[in-house]
Amino acid sequence: MTPLIVNPRTVELLFAAQGSNVRDPVRLDVSSRGLPPFPGRRINVPAAREAVGERLLRLLSGVAVNAALVGGRHPKVPETGCDQRLRIMSNGHDFEPFLHPYLENYYGLARYIDSYGPAVRALAEDFVAWVRARSADDPAPMGLTAEDHDKQTQVYIRCEPPPEVRFSTLEGADKDEWGSGDEDE
Repeated sequence: MTPLIVNPRTVELLFAAQGSNVRDPVRLDVSSRGLPPFPGRRINVPAAREAVGERLLRLLSGVAVNAALVGGRHPKVPETGCDQRLRIMSNGHDFEPFLHPYLENYYGLARYIDSYGPAVRALAEDFVAWVRARSADDPAPMGLTAEDHDKQTQVYIRCEPPPEVRFSTLEGADKDEWGSGDEDE
């Protein structure tokens, strides 16, 4: 799958929208593949371009699993449609409102900062462009699709629960080995 690499301007806007007290603990240039090459700098934009995209895809993957497992039964987890998809963007320029608290947490953003809106909009636009430019090898990365409805681009993610994992059971275990359950013994 082609990684989501955001524009340098998106990184700059996200950095400006971070609360100053979280810039060091929530560095935009830290990814699962590494730390920034120059940790003394406030931000390494080339490293952050990929790290920001990676975080967004992880966030959306987690939201999709949550929606598949408990969607609609918890106030913070939206219900999927009958087609097991969840709309994550209704207009191609902004994420659905339920995603904003996640974005704030994942990126250390503060809504009261003036660049919050432009930063989230830039991230959304980079994301839509990435979904639309997907390769022929991976026609729907992560079950993401961008569809045009009434001159608006809507983005959906397929919500499938993780595969069921079965752990071995204690069936057939010898009671003497595990105890009989009588506390008097």
